[in-house]
Amino acid sequence: MSHPPLGLIEGFFGPPWPEADRLAFAPFLQNNDFQFYIYAPKADPYLRKKWREPWPSEFRQKMAALSRRFRAHQVQFGVGLSPFELHKIAKQEGKALLQTKLAQLEEAGIDWLGLFFDDMPLHEGLAHAQLEAIEIVRGATKARVIFCPAFYTPDPILEKVFGKRPEHYWEEIRAAPKEIEFAWTGPKVISEDIPLEHLRETGNLLGRKPFLWDNLFANDGPRNCKFLKLRPPTGRTTAALEASNGWAWNPMNQAHLAQLVLFASLQAAVKHQPPEAALQSSFRALCSRPLAEFLLAHGQEWLTAGLDQLDLQKKKVWIEQLRQWNEPVAREIEQWLAGAYVVGAECLTD
Repeated sequence: MSHPPLGLIEGFFGPPWPEADRLAFAPFLQNNDFQFYIYAPKADPYLRKKWREPWPSEFRQKMAALSRRFRAHQVQFGVGLSPFELHKIAKQEGKALLQTKLAQLEEAGIDWLGLFFDDMPLHEGLAHAQLEAIEIVRGATKARVIFCPAFYTPDPILEKVFGKRPEHYWEEIRAAPKEIEFAWTGPKVISEDIPLEHLRETGNLLGRKPFLWDNLFANDGPRNCKFLKLRPPTGRTTAALEASNGWAWNPMNQAHLAQLVLFASLQAAVKHQPPEAALQSSFRALCSRPLAEFLLAHGQEWLTAGLDQLDLQKKKVWIEQLRQWNEPVAREIEQWLAGAYVVGAECLTD
């Protein structure tokens, strides 16, 4: 592999994927030369709002089963932990809690550990508290660590939603050990373009190449869930890929549709296919020919018009057409047209 690792972080808001769809990603990633998968859906309470509670045996068994599944397909497995309100816990208690959770993840088997502080309320001593958490994690896992800072982009939407970024925040957190990866979404939360020069500037800011957590296809907010991001992977270049320490995509809420855009991204980033051609080849490689042509005919309207603006009669006709194909992609579009993928206000940056 001559490029940084490529993979997937299932880290969106809204309903997580069905388990069967998640498991199906193991052979998909293996067959398309992706290196890793990280389980981190925002809706899983044991990784975010309820991370302090004892993890039930069912949850721990699920993590172990996922690890076995992905590793059996030569895909590295990881888990993203968001220690919500860690700063409100007494220091030694918080350290012990984190160590306990990490020991359980180590037992399940992880190659990557996400330490994610994205989209949380701010507090005093933000950078210092996060650096302390990094040190605890660093001493408690052998996994490669991806740290997502509270400010993971210069996009002003984060300050609008969560409050003003503490002065010198980025200058302080760059003191983290160099082996710690820093997640970054680019110039925006959802970046239309991730220019090479931006990544070089970010590398200087963070004291290391950023690890891209790319939201180009994410459709997990109350507004974004009304669109299907079946779009070409524009605004990304092979040179930009090489200026990162890795590239992870935050996928669509529809697992099989997510495979289409991930496949297209790989063709564009690694195999140098033009973005439009990459998307077309993805449809034709992963769908039957009639369904691929249906996507090519209507995908732009689903991307730009949005669910609420689509004519009711047109939706009805599309649903009837989709029912003729016994393919998961067709079922997901049918369900989306029927309003099955609605996400609430928990995604504040939408």
